Amino acid sequence: NRFCAQGDLFCLEWTISSTTITMTMSSTVTGWVAVGFTDISGKMGPSDVYFGWLDTSGTPQLSDRTNGAGYVQNAPDAQQDGQVQSASISGGRLSVTFTRALDTGDAADDRVITDGMNVIWAAGTNTPTDPTATISYHQNRGFTTIDFLSGVPPVSPTPAPSPSPPPSPPPSPTPPLAGVNRFCAQGDLFCLEWTISSTTITMTMSSTVTGWVAVGFTDISGKMGPSDVYFGWLDTSGTPQLSDRTNGAGYVQNAPDAQQD
Repeated sequence: NRFCAQGDLFCLEWTISSTTITMTMSSTVTGWVAVGFTDISGKMGPSDVYFGWLDTSGTPQLSDRTNGAGYVQNAPDAQQDGQVQSASISGGRLSVTFTRALDTGDAADDRVITDGMNVIWAAGTNTPTDPTATISYHQNRGFTTIDFLSGVPPVSPTPAPSPSPPPSPPPSPTPPLAGVNRFCAQGDLFCLEWTISSTTITMTMSSTVTGWVAVGFTDISGKMGPSDVYFGWLDTSGTPQLSDRTNGAGYVQNAPDAQQD
Protein backbone atom coordinates (compact mmCIF):
# COMPACT_ATOMS: atom_id res chain seq x y z
CA ASN A 1 0.00 0.00 0.00
CA ARG A 2 1.20 3.51 -0.72
CA PHE A 3 0.36 7.13 0.14
CA CYS A 4 2.16 10.14 -1.38
CA ALA A 5 1.80 13.86 -0.68
CA GLN A 6 2.88 16.98 -2.56
CA GLY A 7 3.66 14.94 -5.66
CA ASP A 8 6.20 12.53 -4.27
CA LEU A 9 7.90 14.91 -1.82
CA PHE A 10 6.79 12.48 0.90
CA CYS A 11 5.68 8.88 0.42
CA LEU A 12 4.71 6.16 2.90
CA GLU A 13 4.54 2.51 1.90
CA TRP A 14 3.49 -0.30 4.23
CA THR A 15 2.86 -4.01 4.50
CA ILE A 16 1.10 -5.78 7.35
CA SER A 17 1.57 -9.23 8.82
CA SER A 18 -0.66 -10.71 11.49
CA THR A 19 0.96 -8.73 14.31
CA THR A 20 3.39 -6.21 12.78
CA ILE A 21 3.54 -3.40 10.24
CA THR A 22 6.59 -2.56 8.13
CA MET A 23 6.74 1.00 6.83
CA THR A 24 9.04 2.74 4.37
CA MET A 25 8.91 6.53 4.65
CA SER A 26 10.76 8.50 1.99
CA SER A 27 11.23 12.11 0.95
CA THR A 28 13.10 14.33 -1.48
CA VAL A 29 14.17 16.26 1.65
CA THR A 30 17.14 14.16 2.75
CA GLY A 31 18.10 15.26 6.29
CA TRP A 32 15.41 13.31 8.16
CA VAL A 33 11.90 12.01 7.55
CA ALA A 34 9.12 11.22 10.01
CA VAL A 35 5.66 9.74 10.28
CA GLY A 36 3.35 10.01 13.27
CA PHE A 37 -0.03 8.91 14.54
CA THR A 38 -1.96 11.74 16.14
CA ASP A 39 -5.09 11.96 18.26
CA ILE A 40 -6.49 15.02 16.44
CA SER A 41 -6.50 15.31 12.64
CA GLY A 42 -3.94 17.84 11.44
CA LYS A 43 -2.45 18.42 14.90
CA MET A 44 1.20 17.68 15.72
CA GLY A 45 0.18 16.26 19.06
CA PRO A 46 -0.59 14.42 21.16
CA SER A 47 1.04 11.92 18.82
CA ASP A 48 3.40 8.97 18.48
CA VAL A 49 6.16 9.84 15.98
CA TYR A 50 8.97 7.90 14.30
CA PHE A 51 11.93 9.91 12.99
CA GLY A 52 14.37 8.22 10.60
CA TRP A 53 17.60 9.22 8.89
CA LEU A 54 20.94 7.98 7.54
CA ASP A 55 23.71 9.26 9.79
CA THR A 56 27.06 10.61 8.58
CA SER A 57 28.68 7.17 8.99
CA GLY A 58 26.03 5.58 6.75
CA THR A 59 24.19 3.90 9.63
CA PRO A 60 20.35 3.80 9.57
CA GLN A 61 18.78 5.53 12.59
CA LEU A 62 15.25 5.53 14.02
CA SER A 63 13.93 7.45 17.03
CA ASP A 64 10.50 6.74 18.56
CA ARG A 65 9.22 9.91 20.26
CA THR A 66 6.02 11.39 21.68
CA ASN A 67 4.75 14.85 20.79
CA GLY A 68 2.73 16.63 23.42
CA ALA A 69 -0.19 18.92 22.68
CA GLY A 70 2.14 21.80 21.86
CA TYR A 71 5.20 22.35 19.71
CA VAL A 72 7.70 21.19 22.35
CA GLN A 73 9.76 18.30 21.04
CA ASN A 74 10.18 15.49 23.53
CA ALA A 75 13.18 13.25 24.07
CA PRO A 76 13.14 9.67 22.72
CA ASP A 77 10.62 7.40 24.42
CA ALA A 78 11.91 5.19 27.22
CA GLN A 79 10.56 2.18 25.29
CA GLN A 80 11.71 2.27 21.65
CA ASP A 81 9.03 0.34 19.76
CA GLY A 82 10.33 0.69 16.21
CA GLN A 83 13.08 -1.47 14.72
CA VAL A 84 14.93 0.14 11.83
CA GLN A 85 15.51 -2.23 8.91
CA SER A 86 17.34 -0.02 6.40
CA ALA A 87 17.99 3.53 5.26
CA SER A 88 19.45 4.96 2.08
CA ILE A 89 19.82 8.11 0.03
CA SER A 90 19.54 7.43 -3.68
CA GLY A 91 18.59 9.68 -6.56
CA GLY A 92 18.09 12.60 -4.20
CA ARG A 93 15.62 10.65 -2.05
CA LEU A 94 15.92 9.53 1.58
CA SER A 95 14.21 6.23 2.40
CA VAL A 96 13.92 4.66 5.86
CA THR A 97 12.25 1.30 6.53
CA PHE A 98 11.20 0.19 10.01
CA THR A 99 8.95 -2.37 11.66
CA ARG A 100 6.78 -2.13 14.77
CA ALA A 101 4.02 -4.17 16.35
CA LEU A 102 0.44 -3.23 15.47
CA ASP A 103 -0.15 -3.07 19.22
CA THR A 104 3.10 -2.48 21.12
CA GLY A 105 1.42 -2.63 24.52
CA ASP A 106 3.17 0.64 25.34
CA ALA A 107 0.12 2.49 26.64
CA ALA A 108 2.23 5.47 27.70
CA ASP A 109 2.82 6.75 24.19
CA ASP A 110 2.00 4.36 21.34
CA ARG A 111 -1.13 4.19 19.20
CA VAL A 112 -2.54 0.86 18.04
CA ILE A 113 -2.34 0.63 14.25
CA THR A 114 -5.84 0.32 12.76
CA ASP A 115 -8.08 1.88 10.12
CA GLY A 116 -9.07 5.54 10.05
CA MET A 117 -5.82 6.73 11.65
CA ASN A 118 -4.89 10.41 11.71
CA VAL A 119 -1.40 10.53 10.23
CA ILE A 120 1.12 13.39 10.26
CA TRP A 121 4.36 13.49 8.31
CA ALA A 122 7.36 15.80 8.10
CA ALA A 123 10.85 16.06 6.63
CA GLY A 124 13.87 18.23 7.43
CA THR A 125 17.14 19.21 5.82
CA ASN A 126 19.55 18.79 8.76
CA THR A 127 20.76 15.29 9.65
CA PRO A 128 20.48 14.64 13.44
CA THR A 129 23.80 14.02 15.17
CA ASP A 130 22.60 10.98 17.15
CA PRO A 131 19.36 9.17 18.16
CA THR A 132 18.89 11.35 21.26
CA ALA A 133 19.59 14.70 19.58
CA THR A 134 17.08 17.50 19.13
CA ILE A 135 15.53 17.15 15.67
CA SER A 136 15.78 20.28 13.52
CA TYR A 137 12.70 22.19 12.38
CA HIS A 138 10.87 20.56 9.48
CA GLN A 139 11.19 21.84 5.94
CA ASN A 140 7.85 20.32 4.87
CA ARG A 141 4.93 18.71 6.67
CA GLY A 142 1.38 17.50 6.15
CA PHE A 143 -1.39 15.25 7.39
CA THR A 144 -3.93 12.73 6.12
CA THR A 145 -6.13 9.84 7.24
CA ILE A 146 -5.14 6.27 6.34
CA ASP A 147 -6.89 2.90 6.62
CA PHE A 148 -3.80 0.82 7.38
CA LEU A 149 -5.55 -2.53 7.76
CA SER A 150 -7.87 -2.39 4.76
CA GLY A 151 -5.45 -0.29 2.74
CA VAL A 152 -5.89 2.79 0.56
CA PRO A 153 -5.43 2.94 -3.21
CA PRO A 154 -1.80 3.63 -4.15
CA VAL A 155 -1.12 7.28 -4.93
CA SER A 156 1.79 7.68 -7.30
CA PRO A 157 3.07 10.76 -9.13
CA THR A 158 3.58 8.58 -12.24
CA PRO A 159 1.07 5.72 -12.09
CA ALA A 160 1.63 2.75 -14.35
CA PRO A 161 -0.73 2.40 -17.32
CA SER A 162 -3.74 0.23 -16.65
CA PRO A 163 -5.93 -1.55 -19.17
CA SER A 164 -9.00 -0.79 -17.09
CA PRO A 165 -10.71 2.61 -17.43
CA PRO A 166 -9.35 5.25 -15.04
CA PRO A 167 -11.49 6.12 -12.01
CA SER A 168 -13.56 9.25 -12.14
CA PRO A 169 -11.70 12.26 -10.69
CA PRO A 170 -12.92 13.67 -7.36
CA PRO A 171 -15.26 16.65 -7.55
CA SER A 172 -13.40 19.90 -8.15
CA PRO A 173 -13.96 22.95 -5.95
CA THR A 174 -16.41 25.49 -7.31
CA PRO A 175 -14.70 27.32 -10.20
CA PRO A 176 -13.78 30.96 -9.62
CA LEU A 177 -15.54 33.86 -11.27
CA ALA A 178 -14.16 35.04 -14.60
CA GLY A 179 -11.04 37.17 -14.12
CA VAL A 180 -10.39 35.80 -10.62
CA ASN A 181 -7.31 33.70 -9.85
CA ARG A 182 -7.74 30.81 -7.46
CA PHE A 183 -5.67 28.32 -5.46
CA CYS A 184 -7.15 25.56 -3.27
CA ALA A 185 -5.48 22.99 -1.00
CA GLN A 186 -6.71 19.71 0.48
CA GLY A 187 -9.78 19.78 -1.72
CA ASP A 188 -11.35 23.07 -0.75
CA LEU A 189 -10.39 23.01 2.94
CA PHE A 190 -8.48 26.24 2.18
CA CYS A 191 -8.92 28.45 -0.89
CA LEU A 192 -7.36 31.76 -1.89
CA GLU A 193 -8.79 33.94 -4.66
CA TRP A 194 -7.23 37.17 -5.86
CA THR A 195 -7.50 39.99 -8.36
CA ILE A 196 -4.85 42.57 -9.11
CA SER A 197 -5.13 46.20 -10.16
CA SER A 198 -2.17 48.34 -11.17
CA THR A 199 -1.04 48.91 -7.56
CA THR A 200 -3.15 46.69 -5.27
CA ILE A 201 -4.18 43.08 -4.74
CA THR A 202 -7.57 42.02 -3.35
CA MET A 203 -7.63 38.56 -1.74
CA THR A 204 -10.41 36.34 -0.47
CA MET A 205 -9.22 33.54 1.80
CA SER A 206 -11.75 30.90 2.83
CA SER A 207 -11.81 27.63 4.75
CA THR A 208 -14.13 24.94 6.00
CA VAL A 209 -12.50 25.58 9.40
CA THR A 210 -14.52 28.55 10.60
CA GLY A 211 -12.71 30.08 13.58
CA TRP A 212 -10.10 32.06 11.66
CA VAL A 213 -8.19 31.82 8.40
CA ALA A 214 -4.79 33.17 7.40
CA VAL A 215 -2.42 33.61 4.49
CA GLY A 216 1.23 34.52 4.74
CA PHE A 217 4.24 35.31 2.59
CA THR A 218 7.40 33.64 3.83
CA ASP A 219 11.09 34.04 3.03
CA ILE A 220 11.76 30.28 2.99
CA SER A 221 9.48 27.79 1.25
CA GLY A 222 7.55 25.66 3.77
CA LYS A 223 8.71 27.70 6.80
CA MET A 224 6.33 29.57 9.08
CA GLY A 225 8.79 32.41 9.29
CA PRO A 226 10.19 34.91 8.80
CA SER A 227 6.89 35.84 7.16
CA ASP A 228 4.21 38.49 6.73
CA VAL A 229 0.83 37.02 7.75
CA TYR A 230 -2.78 38.22 7.52
CA PHE A 231 -5.30 36.65 9.92
CA GLY A 232 -9.01 37.12 9.27
CA TRP A 233 -12.20 36.17 11.08
CA LEU A 234 -15.80 37.16 11.75
CA ASP A 235 -16.17 38.20 15.38
CA THR A 236 -19.13 37.31 17.61
CA SER A 237 -20.90 40.56 16.70
CA GLY A 238 -20.66 39.71 12.99
CA THR A 239 -17.95 42.30 12.29
CA PRO A 240 -15.14 41.34 9.86
CA GLN A 241 -11.68 41.47 11.43
CA LEU A 242 -8.17 41.45 9.92
CA SER A 243 -4.83 41.42 11.73
CA ASP A 244 -1.51 42.01 9.93
CA ARG A 245 1.30 40.28 11.86
CA THR A 246 4.91 39.19 11.42
CA ASN A 247 6.11 35.68 12.23
CA GLY A 248 9.69 35.29 13.34
CA ALA A 249 11.84 32.26 12.55
CA GLY A 250 10.18 30.15 15.26
CA TYR A 251 6.69 29.39 16.52
CA VAL A 252 6.39 32.52 18.65
CA GLN A 253 3.34 34.51 17.56
CA ASN A 254 3.99 38.22 17.41
CA ALA A 255 1.59 41.02 18.27
CA PRO A 256 -0.14 42.92 15.42
CA ASP A 257 2.25 45.03 13.34
CA ALA A 258 2.47 48.71 14.25
CA GLN A 259 1.55 49.51 10.64
CA GLN A 260 -1.54 47.53 9.56
CA ASP A 261 -1.19 47.15 5.80
